[in-house]
Amino acid sequence: MSDEIEWKETRNGNFVFICGSRIAATVFHPPKAQAGVWCIIINRAHAGYIVEEEYFTDVEDAQERAEAILDGADAKLKIMRPRGG
Repeated sequence: MSDEIEWKETRNGNFVFICGSRIAATVFHPPKAQAGVWCIIINRAHAGYIVEEEYFTDVEDAQERAEAILDGADAKLKIMRPRGG
């Protein structure tokens, strides 16, 4: 695995946290949410987990929180259902 660890902005304005060759987390604007609200997805064990009950108005705050969760901070995570499922 590469030592590269960084946030990158996607074409649709979301941010992904790259650890080596995998996406470890995503900070995104959820559909139907208030403008300017950011949420977090954590990727673990081949699945995505939404961080429940946490919403951010500052993208950097959301990114810092995602990194803390990846480092072991407690969070309420709910596995995401596959699209169309």
